[in-house]
Amino acid sequence: MKNLRYIYKTNNTVHVLNAKVSENSKIGVGYVLQTYHFSIDQIINNDIKDDKKSCLDCPLSYNQNDGKSGGCYTHKGMQLMGLKSMIRSLNKKIDSIVEFNQNEFDLFINKVKNTYPIDLVRFGTYGEPILLSLKVVKVLSTLSKKTTGYTHQWNKEAYNAYNDYFMASTHTDVERKEAKKIGFRSFFVAIDKISDFKLSTAVNCPASKESTKNLSCIACGLCNGAKNGNKKDVFIMKH
Repeated sequence: MKNLRYIYKTNNTVHVLNAKVSENSKIGVGYVLQTYHFSIDQIINNDIKDDKKSCLDCPLSYNQNDGKSGGCYTHKGMQLMGLKSMIRSLNKKIDSIVEFNQNEFDLFINKVKNTYPIDLVRFGTYGEPILLSLKVVKVLSTLSKKTTGYTHQWNKEAYNAYNDYFMASTHTDVERKEAKKIGFRSFFVAIDKISDFKLSTAVNCPASKESTKNLSCIACGLCNGAKNGNKKDVFIMKH
């Protein structure tokens, strides 16, 4: 089946909502709707490293590491090549990208529903997913029982309402505990040995290397925020 896309802009961000078949071993085989968020600057300058307005203050971003990769998985291999290709494509049609239109969005949603049985909604495949309005997040999350989403903006009060849908991206145990206090479950990048974790409060990502990739994201669905009553955090070893 062909890709279905809705591209629009809000303020300084271009959003790409893309539904397609996934054959990625970690994500899993199935129908996935993914969201991408690029800054206007990235597209006009055709430069993925100009990510201050798309990745904000993420510690893994280029802008927080003097233009060098901070280790984000999107900065590697085929993922990086695909993102650069997407930016080049958006650059060619930047003048035709218009503001969010409710009717166009509704048409896209209906087309997706009538074309794909969506197995996973993957928020923020690239860029900060909180750049999506909460209204759009709520609608997209109804397309599948399985969603994933991660934000480094969890500690900012303006984004507290996203805790129902996104995991807090945390990098220290202190951050993990702070996120929990304000209602966020964490996706925690761990540098300690797995045996040092209290598995009663966190589970190792089933799609990770150290879990021998027992489950794909499509099969798992643990990284879906707090709305479904999940209590445990999820951790992955730094890689």
